[in-house]
Amino acid sequence: MPEREERRNHIRFSTNLKGRYSTEGLGKNWEECTVLDAGRKGMGIKFHTPEDIKVGSIINLETVVPSETEPLNVRGTLKWIKQKENELIGGVEFAEVQDEITSLIIMLEG
Repeated sequence: MPEREERRNHIRFSTNLKGRYSTEGLGKNWEECTVLDAGRKGMGIKFHTPEDIKVGSIINLETVVPSETEPLNVRGTLKWIKQKENELIGGVEFAEVQDEITSLIIMLEG
């Protein structure tokens, strides 16, 4: 499979935040994930599930940011997914830019 061409318009910052997600339309089961990177309009996620996740799926994500007291909740669309060894890695584009995302980016830069 050829490498995916980089098409981001915004910088992504590396993270290693534990989280959980649910996929709309497939029930409300929460599965574990890791947020690999985050930017103003999206996140890279490692999905810890054997479940087959389809491009175009709506993803609800909850993650705990160390400096925050409340979990960060975002919603977005799965834009791409690939198998890497025994893991699923994907990119989620946010439904909208939220203040919490901007705060996360500022925290990651600092």
